Amino acid sequence: MNTNESDFERELRALRAVTPSTALGDRIAREMSVPAAATTEADVPRSPWLRVFTGLGWAVAGAAATIATLAATDAFRTHSVPTPPTASTEAVKSEFEPVGVTRELIAAEDGGFVSDDTQEPTRLVRYTTLERHTWTDPATGAQLQVEVPREDMILMPVAMQ
Repeated sequence: MNTNESDFERELRALRAVTPSTALGDRIAREMSVPAAATTEADVPRSPWLRVFTGLGWAVAGAAATIATLAATDAFRTHSVPTPPTASTEAVKSEFEPVGVTRELIAAEDGGFVSDDTQEPTRLVRYTTLERHTWTDPATGAQLQVEVPREDMILMPVAMQ
């Protein structure tokens, strides 16, 4: 042995384990044979459906809380919108009548010669026009005018030129 050892260390080295009593061994065996009633949550296997239903339960609880909050703040109450004053019956019955249509030629372009299905030479002519449609209200004299741009492409046979 080492000469630096104290008496305490020598006594610790001299200690030996005592064999357990037979009563202790019997009690341990009896408790090991009985199934354990208390298990931790980590020991229980969880099915995927349980996870789905747990999440669904939290979603339903959140939706219910939202609806309760909206109901408490009168969010579901219908609010009436004031209607504008109605016009007189003459103005409601008035109808616009067409006055006329005018067409103004803006440009005419020669697209050159092309051949059609009959293999006859034809000339492609492109017309750009502006149509004006006019309506008036006879009761009030109001006039409505709409301008519509239009582009026409015409295949003109050379025989017609």
